[in-house]
Amino acid sequence: MRESKGPNREQIEKRAHELFLERGGGDGLDTEDWLAAERELTEGAALKANPPVNSTWAEKKSQQQAPGVDGEAQIGEGRLPPNQKSGAAGA
Repeated sequence: MRESKGPNREQIEKRAHELFLERGGGDGLDTEDWLAAERELTEGAALKANPPVNSTWAEKKSQQQAPGVDGEAQIGEGRLPPNQKSGAAGA
């Protein structure tokens, strides 16, 4: 007997019925419901078996950084906040 990593018939049947109910029922779309359920469950199983690399974490982290707060780009460029003047205070 071969080992299957994907969804079994009962799981697909249950999800297809959920999709049928979510769209308000109606006849004629049973194949579409079945295929959508199979696709969802197969993709979900594949993600569990092979989770994505943590690149999304790094992308989110870099997006959280405020615009213009790039320490490396500002170091040594002589930039000062608008309310400060170069030189000694009161000079």
